[in-house]
Amino acid sequence: MDIFDSFEKWDSFLDLAASAGEMRQRWYLNFQKLAERRFNCDDVVQGWDYKCWNYDSMRWYLSEFGLDSICLQLGWSGELTLLFAGADANLNHISILLKTDKFLPLLNPFMISSRFFEGPRLAIESRNLSFGSPYDTNIPIERLAWYAGNATELFVDQIASKVNKFRKDEHLVTLLRELNHLRTTAT
Repeated sequence: MDIFDSFEKWDSFLDLAASAGEMRQRWYLNFQKLAERRFNCDDVVQGWDYKCWNYDSMRWYLSEFGLDSICLQLGWSGELTLLFAGADANLNHISILLKTDKFLPLLNPFMISSRFFEGPRLAIESRNLSFGSPYDTNIPIERLAWYAGNATELFVDQIASKVNKFRKDEHLVTLLRELNHLRTTAT
């Protein structure tokens, strides 16, 4: 521990460590602002809405079904999720339908480094992003923050590419619309 050979060095390190949360928040705020501009102005898709609560909760959903529908969400941990939002009793029915040949294409975009059927999170892609880093495809949350603030456009571009696989594919939109209809009509 020769690097902390004086109290001043140790004190500076503690000050820097204490500000890590604030730095992370500022970097994600950059990401949030660019994402909001992208999805609310530059890359609007008819029939889809985008809602951002803060940097750690972004949702893309079919307008006709609203926020509490089967939709896409980017959560606090950098996980992109096909989400069964809102509470109702049809989650099991929808999970079964997603495993059928008809609805399986909705899961295909999640086939790399993914998990499936964790409660209302029907499919999860966990931080599968690429920045030319040794951590690519599985970037730890703490390191992802740096990219949110310093490679912001590349980060937003990658998220846009992922959500646009759904928003701009007519077949997937049709399947998602049908699944949402079935969700509201299943007993």
